[in-house]
Amino acid sequence: MIWNRKYAFPACVAALCLAILVLAPTGRAASRLDPSFGKHGIATVYGDPSLTNELNSPEAIAATRAGKLVVLGNDIGHYRSEQMILFRLNRDGRLDRTFGDGGYVSSAHFPIEESHPRTIRAGFGRDLAIMGDGRIVTTGSHDPDFNLGFCSFLSQIFPNGSLRLRFGYQGTKRRCIDRTRIYRGKKYPERIALDSRSIDLTGNGKILIAGNQMKGGGRELPFLARLNRNGSLDRSFRGNPRTGTGQSGIVQIRGEGSSFNNRFYDVRALRHRKVLAVGGLDGNMIVARFNPDGTLDNRFGAHGIARIDINGPADCYCVNATGVAFDSKGRIVIVRGDGRENGIRNEGLLVARLTRNGRLDRSFGRNGIFRPRKGWRFEGSSVAIERDGRIVIGGSHESSFTMVRLKPNGGFDRSFFDHGIFESPGRDLGLEVADLMIDRRGRIVATGGRSGYGMSVIRILP
Repeated sequence: MIWNRKYAFPACVAALCLAILVLAPTGRAASRLDPSFGKHGIATVYGDPSLTNELNSPEAIAATRAGKLVVLGNDIGHYRSEQMILFRLNRDGRLDRTFGDGGYVSSAHFPIEESHPRTIRAGFGRDLAIMGDGRIVTTGSHDPDFNLGFCSFLSQIFPNGSLRLRFGYQGTKRRCIDRTRIYRGKKYPERIALDSRSIDLTGNGKILIAGNQMKGGGRELPFLARLNRNGSLDRSFRGNPRTGTGQSGIVQIRGEGSSFNNRFYDVRALRHRKVLAVGGLDGNMIVARFNPDGTLDNRFGAHGIARIDINGPADCYCVNATGVAFDSKGRIVIVRGDGRENGIRNEGLLVARLTRNGRLDRSFGRNGIFRPRKGWRFEGSSVAIERDGRIVIGGSHESSFTMVRLKPNGGFDRSFFDHGIFESPGRDLGLEVADLMIDRRGRIVATGGRSGYGMSVIRILP
């Protein structure tokens, strides 16, 4: 061996570094709360001082292009007229005082509809989306007549928190299916109630809302509506005899049984003007894909619907899909939600992944479905996917704010807090994760809260 004193030490150092790289673990660093956000990673807002401060758990969260966070919740201190609340946080978790009235926007200050002077136009807020120009669109449900049934509502709010009065009736648009029913020769007003639960925006600025409609006898069916920018129904979205409702702009899926718990929980706009919605139908988790005209896409699942049968009874909503997300390959990930009806409770966390064409992806979990050990109760509410394909699920475990992170192909990600599980040690974050998202820097942002104790946002470093 020839010894070269000039290169001996650098060569040894290089060899040592190579050995360290080979022997070092390749897993991700353990997750932790973001100390630059709020107080030790958590920001809490206690409500609009002008209202009752009896805040319900938040419903949804979204981010502006500037990275500010908008949270939607409700003030439940008004009998039969819940007030929708919005607040906006700066990137560091502090309340953005430039938004609305000191950081808050409340439907309590919206104009009252002249034809319904007893109540406020907007009601219980469910979801929100942010348009390209920064305007906020919210949706929820409201009973303007106190007896005919719920209608869906839409509101548009400018980036500064003021109501866009040219949208609908002074900022809010109401949507029901009102008909006249003839019984024994007499005409009676009939309303098919629409309870919207999710909202999304298409690439050309149209608005999608989804939820459930309630017909006579309390029977529910999933509905999907597409609206123009001004809140009017998109008449080209009419469906066919299989999906039509008789009102252009609103389509539905009909169940085979008599279940009272058929509904859509989440909706997403797709490329080529198609739409995907997830929920439950006849005791099954469902994923439905619609064509631009409102008909079901026969190239997806079975005649447009992918059903994941977990042997749930038709009258139990323990098999509803409550959240959906897409990975970088276009695969569809759904999470099962709460299930407590008629004494039946679900069996815990369940995540399914489908291919682009609506078939279970056999490379994920066990034949396309991931289910942890029995006895671990978890009720999912939302799902998001990180850039590297890891799946984050929000929900509730034993009535506690809980998040789970899975590896891309299923299985707990042990680098995420306690062997793949983050659970709030107290009750300050509420009973469940209401909504979550991944921000532009790859951080996990989730919201929760307790009724009467404010609403919180938590941020976790990637």
